[in-house]
Amino acid sequence: MSIRLSEFTVFKGSKHQRRAFRMLGVFILVALLAPVLANRNPLMLRIDGKTSFPALSGNPYVELPQENGEWKAVLAADIDWRTFQRGFTLLAPIPYAPADLDPANANFQSPFSKQFLASDTGSIELPLRYRHWLGTTRTGGDLLSALIHGTRYALLIGFLAALLSALIGITLGLFAGYFGDRHFLVHPGSFILILALFFIAWFEGSFIPGRYGLQASLGWWLLPLIGMLLTLRVRGKKATLRLPIDTMVRAVMSVFLAVPRLVWIILIGATLTPSVSLVILTIGLTGWAEFTQLTRAETLRLRGSGFAENARAAGLRDVRILFRHLLPNFGSLLVLIFFYHMAGAILAESALSFLGAGVPHDIVTWGSLLQEGRQDLQAWWVLVFPGCCLFLLLNSLQSMRRTTGS
Repeated sequence: MSIRLSEFTVFKGSKHQRRAFRMLGVFILVALLAPVLANRNPLMLRIDGKTSFPALSGNPYVELPQENGEWKAVLAADIDWRTFQRGFTLLAPIPYAPADLDPANANFQSPFSKQFLASDTGSIELPLRYRHWLGTTRTGGDLLSALIHGTRYALLIGFLAALLSALIGITLGLFAGYFGDRHFLVHPGSFILILALFFIAWFEGSFIPGRYGLQASLGWWLLPLIGMLLTLRVRGKKATLRLPIDTMVRAVMSVFLAVPRLVWIILIGATLTPSVSLVILTIGLTGWAEFTQLTRAETLRLRGSGFAENARAAGLRDVRILFRHLLPNFGSLLVLIFFYHMAGAILAESALSFLGAGVPHDIVTWGSLLQEGRQDLQAWWVLVFPGCCLFLLLNSLQSMRRTTGS
């Protein structure tokens, strides 16, 4: 069986649901086009017949001709492209990076106040093309650019954290609901291997996530799950160790459900070095219990059904029965929980950044903007605009959840 597309035709429902779906699409589009929409480097630079794309190349240096006629690599961040007069320069619609410092407009310049451009002859009023349309932060950073790039981090962290929670929770829920306490037999060596993989994942994935990068850190936590899946394929006559997997999963799940999730997140985030990968791991590893609870309940309901009994009688492997026959029957419910967790992950990241325990300080997110706006409550724009973006995105995800649930 599989999830039918007809289950999602409800997106054609009420006007509010369609509006929320379009709003989520706008956020995704802004996140994908962030380097083109807001970038301090030119989208295209043409000098003496030589064309380059500094904003899209990823190279921090740009080739420029010198007075002696030779071309030299110059650090693009050292050039004020707003006053660059040589050749043809195509700037982004918002010609600022989120972490740019603009001393001439520092200390929270309002969207409606006069803004200035530092030049060789002194400060002049900033041309309309280069205006900070939503104001600036304490260091003179462009707020609109920060909001655009903050959308990427919000969706990236929310999606990956919810995906990690789903992978862990669905796997544990399927195992606990299908095998119970009496039917999961493993080889003692396989059990020791799984424990070793959990220890490696705990050490490598939690304590030194910055050492290998985001992809490797998430990969460490997938090792135990892969080991559990391989255990299902190698079970045979030598599998003599009976594991009460249902009791074990419910015991761990009750601990995570009893303690508020935000407490776990703050506790882990405040004791380790901030990084994007750590935030994703922290939120993802503390949010799997709801996925496990739902998956276990649905698996308990379906494991004795006729099609499951027929699949076992046909000699199909347990892994195939779990993921090809049982899981698709409640896939739409898991999508509902996924949207709920994605919204919760975005809110948790904003809360961590607001408290100063989230992503590194050189990365601008909506939560870090709210934290900066708290320093001067008269700078209302630093609080209002990130707050509105956060509200609109969370409302869109919640509307998607209600749509899927209906």
